[in-house]
Amino acid sequence: MFVVKEPINLGKFSAGINNVAPDTNLPESSLRSAINVNLDKEGNVISRKGYTRLYSGEDIHSVFDNYFVESSELKQLDLITNIPTIIADELQTRRHLAWLNLMGTVIYSNGLDIRSIPNNLFGIPTPPNNPLLTQTSGNLPFGTYQVAIVYQDTITGEIGGASLASKIHIADKAGIEVSNIPSAPQGYNVIIYCSTQNGEALYKNIVLNNGIDTHIIFDSEESTRVLDTQFMCPLLGGHILRHFKARLYVARDNVLWYSKAMRYGLHNPSEDFFQFASKITIVQPVTDGIYIVADKTYFLSGTEPKKMSLSVVSKDEGIEGTGITMEGDAFGLGADIEVGYWFSKKGATLGLPKGELKDITSDRLAINEDMQQGVSLYREVEGIKQLITSITKSGNDNGFKFGEQMTSSIYRNGVLVP
Repeated sequence: MFVVKEPINLGKFSAGINNVAPDTNLPESSLRSAINVNLDKEGNVISRKGYTRLYSGEDIHSVFDNYFVESSELKQLDLITNIPTIIADELQTRRHLAWLNLMGTVIYSNGLDIRSIPNNLFGIPTPPNNPLLTQTSGNLPFGTYQVAIVYQDTITGEIGGASLASKIHIADKAGIEVSNIPSAPQGYNVIIYCSTQNGEALYKNIVLNNGIDTHIIFDSEESTRVLDTQFMCPLLGGHILRHFKARLYVARDNVLWYSKAMRYGLHNPSEDFFQFASKITIVQPVTDGIYIVADKTYFLSGTEPKKMSLSVVSKDEGIEGTGITMEGDAFGLGADIEVGYWFSKKGATLGLPKGELKDITSDRLAINEDMQQGVSLYREVEGIKQLITSITKSGNDNGFKFGEQMTSSIYRNGVLVP
């Protein structure tokens, strides 16, 4: 029997975990694996604190702050009573939600629809049909007129998009009867816009209370209240939501849609998008542009979409869901700089300003290339700054779930160790 009479000092593990080097030749200050511990900056090993179960449920996923999905219901957990309240129901069960806190408004999407909390609406709807126009008596001069309808938020005054305007040609000293006016959803008024004689621009004519289906236009004149949302509609939902320079960006399959500036719920579907060769897995804004990972890693340089330039900065693909935006001071770069973080097939990646990438783990951490989806978070605990990423082979058919056990798998040279 071998007896150790004196403790063996293994030293500190400042190099962290390394599953690339052979077992017999680990670099100094490296670990093969570490379970339920934290490593501080100097490499000291500190026992990780446990956790407290707040709520038990079935098929829980898409946790964001104190919101989560259970089965097909979106719920909010009261952190005092630990009792959840249903926010929305009839969500597609297996679809993970994309989340974004947009200046205090929580926005979420199941990949198809996009909504906000608490009213479960986002973006002003477009009227479902154009009005019917008929000549009647009035004061309008001879010519052709265009008429369009939009909905207006009764609280914010914001207007939605309008479809192609209806046209009518009238005689001199006539009016236009507008009928078949669609009823707006609760919380919206109806605004009628009308052009001047043979004009192209449409100007605000009248605001109608909801429920009025007929109105007569007796006159029309130019004003500063011109219709500037024609051909726009509510922004589509997607699997990634990001905010950059007063616009909302939404990744849906292989297309990155973006909103109008300061009009987060509106876009022009014929022009406000970037298209890529395969599904987008990462969208990470930084100080001077946006990283997009699809079949390759791209950088959109600039702040105005129509003026942005697209370049390939890496051939690496990304693991969906692992992207977050960080302040630069977490990496010693300054608080006024934003950087992107995500996992590529090589490992943890930093996206710096100007399209510069930094690989930070491939020399010591190998991952299984079959990994498809993950989540990342940044936290500070006991003075230790940590970026935590969890990845899996599963997609939406077997989503991330929270239970009472936490397990980890070790990969050596990219191969799962049994």
